[in-house]
Amino acid sequence: MIGVMPQAATGPLEVFATGFELPEYVVGFTLAEQDGWVSDAIGGNQVFEGHFPETGQHGLIGFSKPEETTTSVSVWRPLNFDPVAAGYPVVTFTVVMSIVDSTNTLRRDSFRWSVYNTNSAPTRLFSLDFDNATLSIAYLLDDDAGFVTVPFQFERDGLYDLAITMDFATNQWNARLNDQDVVTGQPITTAGAALHLGDVDAVWVRAAQNAEFGDNYMVFDDYRIVAAPAPAPRLVLVERRVDGTVVIQVEGAVGQRIALEATEDLVTYTPLVTNSVPSSGSFPYEDTSAASMVARFYRGRSVP
Repeated sequence: MIGVMPQAATGPLEVFATGFELPEYVVGFTLAEQDGWVSDAIGGNQVFEGHFPETGQHGLIGFSKPEETTTSVSVWRPLNFDPVAAGYPVVTFTVVMSIVDSTNTLRRDSFRWSVYNTNSAPTRLFSLDFDNATLSIAYLLDDDAGFVTVPFQFERDGLYDLAITMDFATNQWNARLNDQDVVTGQPITTAGAALHLGDVDAVWVRAAQNAEFGDNYMVFDDYRIVAAPAPAPRLVLVERRVDGTVVIQVEGAVGQRIALEATEDLVTYTPLVTNSVPSSGSFPYEDTSAASMVARFYRGRSVP
């Protein structure tokens, strides 16, 4: 008897979520210092209301320039989450966002979402940038290669659902904007930085050609970070040859490391091979040792 064993599914884990509502958040005050949010500047962020119809309160970055002289303002909620160690390597950040134009259209800035790890001196892993001057969308990795513009643009005052999915086990991230893939298959780090999640920052960046910030701003709501286990491997029994060799196709997410194991008694499992799933989405394995066995069962496990 030859068979494959299914892997038990595990549900998602909510790392953090907020709709910026009472009692944790009070309109008119800075977002920083409410419900654990922090900022690297004084001003330039707040709790807002009424921008998205029937959704109550929101977060906002921009509009009123910070008190100190700076070229950017960031606001973030510390997460300090190690996805791989926790067994939830696939992390998805979702947010509803809109960018509102400056009243002085000569002062248009950029807004972005930046992902940092949990180092004592946190490392920026990557950013997704929205340029209010050009309406372009670009991403920035940690490879010092500069911004890479994607072939999509956004509209001022447009309502957007942004989803950034990060697989910390395979070191890849993707981004979708209103169900449109805008970034696919990019590395979370190119420089070997620690692959854990410190925070996802809302960032306001002053245009380089301007001496002051504009009064444009990004408003955001339904900020949510959810982690999930790696997708369960799928084993396909391809054939049992005349000589008794069993051919199995191991399927999984690209870059996912899968350990294939075998057992005769469903108690003790013998490791056969551990591979990373290639770009084809699967790899084959030929078990020649199965020829002399009456019963043989197989399972695949996601491993770091």
